[in-house]
Amino acid sequence: MRNLMTKIAGFLVLAAGVVVLPSLVVADGEIGTGKIMQKLHGKKGIHKEIAKLTKSGEADYTKLAPLAKEYDDLATALTKNEPEVGDKASWTKLTKSYATDATALHTAADKKDDAGFKSAFGKLSKSCKACHDNHR
Repeated sequence: MRNLMTKIAGFLVLAAGVVVLPSLVVADGEIGTGKIMQKLHGKKGIHKEIAKLTKSGEADYTKLAPLAKEYDDLATALTKNEPEVGDKASWTKLTKSYATDATALHTAADKKDDAGFKSAFGKLSKSCKACHDNHR
């Protein structure tokens, strides 16, 4: 019984680290722009996962809410980075707008607000070109 309790305690500590550690890295702004974009828009990125989960028209917020939170965290981290290319004022404006839309996505997911979620996701989906034209 003691061995089982030790294993359970170890698992809980490990699980807490998996949940908390990425948040700390993102919160400290220690993640680069390329890594953020890969996590958000790569082949198995969060944006594509959300699109896949919402394709049927029925939103499963138990799956969408954690993805929206991570989207929000990563978009917020992006605002702390410097532009690799282009004007800093433009970068600040575009990343702030992107982070605002990601926060709206997260809030809508938490509230299970279909209209708000679709609106925020639509804005995020259309935001790529303006930023990439100036900063990629």
